[in-house]
Amino acid sequence: MNSKLRPYLRFENFGILSKHSGQQLVRGVNLSVAAGKPFCLAGESGCGKSLLAQAVVGILPKELMTEGSIFLNGEEISGLSEHSPKRLRDIWGRKVFYMPQEPAASLNPSMRAYRQILEIHTGLLRRTRREGMRLVREVLEKLGLNLDTAGREYPHRLSGGMNQRILLAMALSSPAELIIVDEPTKGLESSKRDDVASLLSKLVEEGRTVLCITHDLEIPKKLGGTLAMMYGGLIVETGSVSDVLERPKHVYTRGFLRALPENGLEPIPDTVLNALETAWKKTG
Repeated sequence: MNSKLRPYLRFENFGILSKHSGQQLVRGVNLSVAAGKPFCLAGESGCGKSLLAQAVVGILPKELMTEGSIFLNGEEISGLSEHSPKRLRDIWGRKVFYMPQEPAASLNPSMRAYRQILEIHTGLLRRTRREGMRLVREVLEKLGLNLDTAGREYPHRLSGGMNQRILLAMALSSPAELIIVDEPTKGLESSKRDDVASLLSKLVEEGRTVLCITHDLEIPKKLGGTLAMMYGGLIVETGSVSDVLERPKHVYTRGFLRALPENGLEPIPDTVLNALETAWKKTG
C-alpha cells in the first residue's frame, strides 16, 4: 500500500457521551485520516468537531466519556488520559500537536510569545539557541509578526488573532507528524487566512498529516484532500473536497452550502433540521 494513503489517524465506531445522563454528543464516527494528507472536518458550531480533536489528545472535559476506538499510526490511544497519562504526555508535541480554538487559554501567560516557540526548537528538537532564534524569527515573519515587537509580548498583551498566529507558529515548528488545528482562521482578516492555508499546505508538502477543524470552507478549498461534514454529532458526508463542495449528496451539506454568505445566506429550512433530528433520535 502506498504510505501516503495509509491511515495515520483512525476513528472506529467512536462516540462521546455524558457520564451523568448518558446523552450522546458524538456517535458512530468512522473516519480515516491518511498519512501525509490534509483532512478537513466542517460543520456548524456545537456539532462535535472540537470534541473529536480533544478526544485525540485526551483533554475531554471530565464529565464526558468515550466509546469505540482511536488509533494513531496503528496504536490505540483512546483511554490513555485515564489509563496511561505518561504515555499520553509522550505523544503531546512529539507525535501530535494540537492547536485549540481559544489560543490564549493554551499559551503560558508567564512567558513571552517568542520563548514558547523557542522551547520547541531548543527542548524537543535540541537545536542551539542561536539557530532556534533564527527559526523563530523566520516563522513569525511568515505569519506577519515581528520577533522584536509582538514576539516579545506576553499573551495577554496580544490580540486573539495574534495569539492564534503564535500557536500556528508553534505548530509549524513542532516535530509532530499529526497537526490538529481547530478553527485556525478564527479572528484573522482575509489576507492572513490565505497565508494560513498556504502554510498548512506546506506542512502537507513536508509529509505531515493535517486535521483541520473549521467552519471556513475556504480552507478545505485551498488545502484539498478529504472533507467530512458533521451535524448533530454525526458525520453525514465524507469525500474529496471537490466532490463534497461541488456535488454534495446529503441534505444537510446542501443546506450548509446554501447558507454561506457567498451563496445568499439562505437558511437551512427548519423542516430539514427537524427531520434530521428525528432520524438521529430514532437510531439512538
